[in-house]
Amino acid sequence: MVRYLRTKAKHRYALQEHEGLLEELRVARVELAREREEKERVLDEFLRTGFGPAADPLIVRIPQPESRRRRAAMK
Repeated sequence: MVRYLRTKAKHRYALQEHEGLLEELRVARVELAREREEKERVLDEFLRTGFGPAADPLIVRIPQPESRRRRAAMK
């Protein structure tokens, strides 16, 4: 009986840790997306400042492949 209770407690702990890690991963992904967007914004601003209107063709957003959009939507 003691072994069962100890195993059950370990399982409960593992589930709690798993949930916590999933939340941490979700937050990290959101922050990564925000940081990437900020990087793109700063780079676009730098290119516009340095090259003026000639930089516009370089600043055009490249569409993501369909598979990547699907993966991003699932997260």
